Amino acid sequence: LVALSKLDRVSMRFGAKTVIDNLSATLLRGDKVGLIGPNGAGKTTLLRLILGELEPTAGHGGAAMLVPLLSEFDVALGRTTVANEE
Repeated sequence: LVALSKLDRVSMRFGAKTVIDNLSATLLRGDKVGLIGPNGAGKTTLLRLILGELEPTAGHGGAAMLVPLLSEFDVALGRTTVANEE
């Protein structure tokens, strides 16, 4: 099994507001993920942490291998191009 992204005790805060608190998760190739919640709940923030676009305020995480993961999440975020391709 190939880990595409791993989050280890990740927290994300914006000022006094905590949107993600102590989350640990591993996304494997073929995993399907759905996020639901009200506006401002942290859905897009979580996607950006998974992709490695944001650094968490605590913990470690981000994409280990982006290529298979980007197309699905880029579409979800409305992107038409991928930044920093190598």
